[in-house]
Amino acid sequence: MKDEEHDELWDLLGKARKPEVSSFFAANVMRKVREEAAKPGGFEAFALWLRRKWFIPAAAAACALAVFAMLPERLPVQPSEDSLDEMALAVAETSDIHLIVELDTLVAADNNAVWLEADPSSLF
Repeated sequence: MKDEEHDELWDLLGKARKPEVSSFFAANVMRKVREEAAKPGGFEAFALWLRRKWFIPAAAAACALAVFAMLPERLPVQPSEDSLDEMALAVAETSDIHLIVELDTLVAADNNAVWLEADPSSLF
C-alpha cells in the first residue's frame, strides 16, 4: 500500500505522536458513573431546579398576582326581603289583560299597515 507519491504522508504519520491514555482515565470514568447514579429524580430534581432557577417561578407568580389584582371585585348579592312565592303572587294578582289585548290589536294593525301603505299600482 505504500506508494511512491504518498511517501511524504507516511513520513509525517511515522513522526506523529501515538495516543496515550491518561493515568487517571479509570478514576475519571468511575467518578462520572457515580455522579450519574447519584442524580436525584422526581420531586428532588424539581426542588433542585427550583433552587437554581428561582427567577422563572417567581416571575410567573408575580404576573399571576398582577392579573388577579386587576380583576374587578364582585359585590356580594344580598338576598331580597321578599320571598319568591310572594313575588309570584304579586305578579299573578296584577291584571294587565286589557294591556295584552291592546298590544295584540296594535301588532295586528302594524302587520296590515305594510299592505295599506303599498302602492296598489305596483301589484299589477
